[in-house]
Amino acid sequence: MTTTRNRLIRSLDDYFALSDTVVYVYDLSHQAPRLINEAFERGIKVYSALAKRKTTKQKWIKIITYGVSTPTTVQIQFSSGCTLLDYSRFDSSDKIESEEERKPLVSILASLGNPSTGCKVISSLLRSGIASLPDNLYDVERNNYFRIKDAFRGGANNVRIHDCIPYETHVDYHQLYASVMVSHNFPWLKPEEANGYVPHEFGVYRLSGGRARLKKDGYALLPRLDFAGDGMAGADGEWFDLVRTLGCICDPDLKLLFENYEVEDLSICSTIYYPCSFSGKEEFSDIVNKIYEGRKTSTGSVKRFYKLMNEYLAGYFERSLNRGSWWNNLDEPQNIIDKNIKRRNPIVGIFITAYGRQKLNALLHMFPHDKIAGYDTDCAFFCGKPEEVPVAVLQQFGDGIGQLHFDGIYKDVIHRASKSYYG
Repeated sequence: MTTTRNRLIRSLDDYFALSDTVVYVYDLSHQAPRLINEAFERGIKVYSALAKRKTTKQKWIKIITYGVSTPTTVQIQFSSGCTLLDYSRFDSSDKIESEEERKPLVSILASLGNPSTGCKVISSLLRSGIASLPDNLYDVERNNYFRIKDAFRGGANNVRIHDCIPYETHVDYHQLYASVMVSHNFPWLKPEEANGYVPHEFGVYRLSGGRARLKKDGYALLPRLDFAGDGMAGADGEWFDLVRTLGCICDPDLKLLFENYEVEDLSICSTIYYPCSFSGKEEFSDIVNKIYEGRKTSTGSVKRFYKLMNEYLAGYFERSLNRGSWWNNLDEPQNIIDKNIKRRNPIVGIFITAYGRQKLNALLHMFPHDKIAGYDTDCAFFCGKPEEVPVAVLQQFGDGIGQLHFDGIYKDVIHRASKSYYG
């Protein structure tokens, strides 16, 4: 099989003339409509990924897309045996480079069987039993899908000081999510369901009452549910309703809740917990180290590839099906969801991000509370110069996964929003 790379999509005839060939093109998702329109105009059959083609000598193309809310084209197959793949899914640079500069990455992708997505790269590097976790749902998970999904929260990000800050130092974790993946155990196999609160290391609790507000020395580290609003729960310092704002919560996040918030009248109506677990150190160490070493020792497109794969690694376990529109927020919304839509099991991802928030929480509490301008998923924004960073923080600096480093040193800093600042 031949593997090559083009920046721009050519005409249909160019690809029908190729057999048993994989061609990488840039930004296929946005370029694909031109090919699809050309096929329709010429009467060429266009199939979706799930369509069954009839045996025919007629020319056809097959479109492979991912995503429910915003479908993205990642692959186009031709009846000639040619396949188009999206190179930009493996290299984030939009700089025009020569074929020679791109060749090392294309060679890596070819050695992996020319995967169409980053998740397929990760899947090929994981043990099959672990790789299949997002694709499997036990009945108790399927019946409580959106309760489990609501316990999944992304990274914490918040701005506490909007005034101009004379000096600001950003202290960042090396590979935060990768570090928790190799230092914790994760839920495994069939869960149990129980009424009320059953404390468990791998418990997911459905909240049924209570309210909370941020403590004076606390940090707003728990993202709100999508349908409850943007931002972090309690970031404004006001009381908030636990059920509407958080819905469901996993055990590590429950601990964060009590550490950073005043909590009143908390009630839990049901628990899903996992009696069995697997070792993250045993399952993830090889792939984490491979990606990290690849990122440190390579350059150009290969370095960018490993950087993206580091993000895909945790993201592989964080995929789930969104609730959709606000009116879809029913007690059992899965009853009105198309049965053909693929639901990903986010249970491992729930605990990856929760353990990440625990590490960020530990870092933040090493600083004086009034010296934290804000924070992002793996980074604390310290109001001060590097030499003013507390000794306890500096003692955790290093080049290893999960150690700290200076991510940025600024002066005259203005934070416009949680992820928008300049200095």
